[in-house]
Order: sequence, then structure tokens, then C-alpha cells
Amino acid sequence: MDIGMGDIYSQYADIHNNGVSESLTKALDIKPKEADKEEMLDACKEFEQYFVEQMIKEMRKTIPEDPLMGDNEYMSMYEDKMYQGIAEQITESGQLGLAQQIYESMCSQAGISNIKTEE
Repeated sequence: MDIGMGDIYSQYADIHNNGVSESLTKALDIKPKEADKEEMLDACKEFEQYFVEQMIKEMRKTIPEDPLMGDNEYMSMYEDKMYQGIAEQITESGQLGLAQQIYESMCSQAGISNIKTEE
């Protein structure tokens, strides 16, 4: 059985995307009043990180490919890890604030008072 790099890369991407989707779905299935505030905030941060990562990937598509590098599967895997790291840094800095806004909205819709964050 011949396994090419394209197969390995697509399996890697599927596993990463499915893992993010499953954890977000699990967090959203919990009734907000029963959920721990910290778990809600973590789910919001995870969503923000995934959103930022997808935004970075789409922005990267606007830059022409480097003729020296070509279409290399190893480079694609490296870029994915790099984008994940950048998205994590942006999310942890709190400068975008998307996670905080979603968290506050979830708390107000659930009727949870005394909103506390990690700030």
C-alpha cells in the first residue's frame, strides 16, 4: 500500500479540524447555567483561536507561491503549525476580544450575573 504525503497531510488536517469541532460542540451542548464559567471562557477562546487561524490561512492564499519552495507537503504542515501558534498568541493576548464578547453574550443570555474573566 503506497501512502503519499498528500494522504498524510489530509489526515493530519482532518484530525486537527475534527478535534476542534468536537470540543466546541461538546462545550456548546452543556446548558449555560450548569456550565462552569471557566469552561465557557475556554470554549470561547478555542473558538476565537480557530477563527483567527482560518482567517490567517485565507489571508495567506492572497500571497503568491514562492517558486523555490513550490507545493511542498512538509511546508504546508509547517505553515499550519505556525498559523496555529500565531492564532494562539493573538487569542491569549486578548487584543481581538472576540472570545470575551462571546463569553459575555453567553452569560447574559443564560442569566448568569457577576461575569468574571481571567483578566
